[in-house]
Order: sequence, then C-alpha cells, then structure tokens
Amino acid sequence: MAKVRFHRYTVVGKNVFPTDMLRYDAAWPTDHTNVKIAPFRYDSDEAFGTRSVNLMSVNRPTVERWNSFGWRVENIEEVR
Repeated sequence: MAKVRFHRYTVVGKNVFPTDMLRYDAAWPTDHTNVKIAPFRYDSDEAFGTRSVNLMSVNRPTVERWNSFGWRVENIEEVR
C-alpha cells in the first residue's frame, strides 16, 4: 500500500489571494489564525500588505503557477 505524502509550505504575497490555487493544488490552510485569503469586500480595489499563509497539500505545490498570481512559495517540506 502506497503511503500518502503531504507537502507543507508557505505562500507569501499581497493583494487578492488566488483562492482557486487551493483547489488546483489540493491544498488547505494549516492554521485558521493566519488565513487572510480574501478581502472584506470583493469589489474593493484596496491593496493588502504582504502576508503569508501556511498550507498543506497532497500534491507538491505548483510554484510557477503561484508566481503567475504574484505569490511566492517558500519552505516546501514533505511530511509523512
């Protein structure tokens, strides 16, 4: 039986969080206290400051795709 390996990593960026990346990478936030993934108002042009979100995924993160949204991936760690 194959063992499932998870990937823990941090994404860092500003402005609107690309929520579809959670689906794309099969990822979820690891801590509800650091989740600032959406603006309070979706119609707002207000820019957020730089922030980080800790994620866990069953897949290795697609770094290039995160970069295309202006978010960088840091500290990728494989977890059993």
